[in-house]
Amino acid sequence: MSETRLFFLGILTVLTVNAQTSKTNSTEIDSLYLEDQFYLVTQIGVISSQTAPVINQNLSYGFRSGFIKDIPLNSKRTFGIGWGIGFFTNALYTNLVATKNADNVIVYSTEDLDFKRSKIGSFGVEIPVELRFRNSTPSSYRFWRFYPGILLRYSPYSFSRVVRNSSDLRFLNSDLRSFMVSGGVSLGFNTFNLSLYYDLNDIFKEGRVLNSDPLMGRRLEIGLIFYIL
Repeated sequence: MSETRLFFLGILTVLTVNAQTSKTNSTEIDSLYLEDQFYLVTQIGVISSQTAPVINQNLSYGFRSGFIKDIPLNSKRTFGIGWGIGFFTNALYTNLVATKNADNVIVYSTEDLDFKRSKIGSFGVEIPVELRFRNSTPSSYRFWRFYPGILLRYSPYSFSRVVRNSSDLRFLNSDLRSFMVSGGVSLGFNTFNLSLYYDLNDIFKEGRVLNSDPLMGRRLEIGLIFYIL
């Protein structure tokens, strides 16, 4: 299955799950309601690189899922904080080709044209921390939300993969950071919410180079987030 089909299958899946869980709430009103939620995110990724030759190629995608605990900070419960835990996986396709030389050292090039796809991938755990602004009421789940926050991520497994006509090379890439911090916001109304997050540190560790220039890049993630009560 191609990456494009996988991405849109993810969207269809979360829409189906959300539709099944968004049934009308009971008439009983709970003035001490909480927005404890499971969340599902399907997203695309774009690399923002300060290393000039590095550009995006193909469709980069990602998925996130987890649980957020809601902690209201006012009596109307329209302002609070949220924190939780989840997992993520993402793939970033660029023209940056990573290979290992005879000394088993990872080297990078953007001049290698003999490849079909070049991918940076990772998966791991994440801790979302949010400020939560909303105009919710005890009797309705239909409201506007604005949740700025940060994502703390740890990836025990990050890799590079280069697919050519005659080979498929994949290896653990120790040049990629295991710990990442992203800042952003989730906002929207009722079912459909937009998720925007941008890395606050570089994907690559310090000292990695491309053509003697520092190899630097950060990821912008744009997606749809679905909250499931």
